[in-house]
Amino acid sequence: MPEENNPSSISGRTIWNLTVDQNNILWLGNFNVGTDLFEKNKGVIKRFRAEPDNPKAISSNQPVLYYTDSDNNMWICTENGLDLYDSKTNSFKVYNFPENSIQAFCKDKYGNLWIGTNTKGIFFCKPDGTIIKTYDITNGLSSNRIMAIVEDNHGNIWISSSGGISRFDRKTQKFRNYTKEDGLQGDQFFGQSFLKTREGEIYFGGFNGFNSFYPDSMKDNDFIPPVYITNFQIFNKPVSFGGKGAQFPTHISEAKEIKLHWNQSVFSFSFAAINYKHSKKNQYAYIMEGFEKEWNYTNASRRYVTYTNLDPGEYTFRVKASNNDGIWNEKGVSLRIIILPPLWKTLWFRIIVLSVFALVLFLAYYLKLEMYQKKKKELSELVEKRTEEITHANKVLLERQTLIEDQS
Repeated sequence: MPEENNPSSISGRTIWNLTVDQNNILWLGNFNVGTDLFEKNKGVIKRFRAEPDNPKAISSNQPVLYYTDSDNNMWICTENGLDLYDSKTNSFKVYNFPENSIQAFCKDKYGNLWIGTNTKGIFFCKPDGTIIKTYDITNGLSSNRIMAIVEDNHGNIWISSSGGISRFDRKTQKFRNYTKEDGLQGDQFFGQSFLKTREGEIYFGGFNGFNSFYPDSMKDNDFIPPVYITNFQIFNKPVSFGGKGAQFPTHISEAKEIKLHWNQSVFSFSFAAINYKHSKKNQYAYIMEGFEKEWNYTNASRRYVTYTNLDPGEYTFRVKASNNDGIWNEKGVSLRIIILPPLWKTLWFRIIVLSVFALVLFLAYYLKLEMYQKKKKELSELVEKRTEEITHANKVLLERQTLIEDQS
């Protein structure tokens, strides 16, 4: 029991966690009080408390996890960072990260550090604490809230979290996630509740019990699921396929191409992968080539997509899918879509309009030319008539002048 004036007693009544190092010394984590080192028959031999002004002191009075590595180094996960205890100097080296609420820790056989956080996933670090890479849900991890990290005998990393258990394959650099549907006691696990036995069996404790397994016995589903487009709707209404009077001659699951009118501007696809083993964990990706540049990823709870107001033209809708273990059918299925333009946007309609316009211009030019030629002819005839009248008048004047001259 804790006794205020007895240096041989433990510091607090609430033991948060404990571990025994290779020197048979017991490390006691007291809730919000600090860390005690305890050796049987000798009482408390050391007490560590956080000292804000001392960079070599333990970083927190509420340690989360004690971890003894193969070199007999003691690592302490805290809410304020990761601490490494130096028994020679009786001091600590504190490692700081983008998130310092450290919940889990593992030092692998290569000496690298795997640091689990409360909200930012896992920091994979060099032995000196330099971050090599961050793993989180964007890399395939099931949750960013990490509870425990264990390395198996093959160097693969096993993680318990608030989203189940994940295995990181060092060779493929990919995660395989296990959930309640795979036989777990639940998707929620307790922090620091883990064990790896000498035989290599791994235990993780959760809210509804615990799970134990031998990593070598965990086999993935290598079946590549076929993918189908299962349904097609226009303006959220089913369309008819095949038969007399049907809107489309072939069912959408067998069609290679469909043609739509420009005013059929809202249409939807449903799709499915044929994998009956934990099918709720199937993953999907789709893209409308000619309209989208990147794949859209979704899960089994959303196996449909709606497109609105695509411009007339040619597109290709593609869908690919994975089974419950992340094995993808990369080829998937594709459907060519031709959206016909309205009458006034078709090429032949534009050619006719341009032809009529050109014909009108030609007729207008021709009529204007005809009027010009007619006016020119009329003017020529008028000039010729006026010339004849003037010539006749001159002749009459000349005759009169001659007559006058003869009489005089």
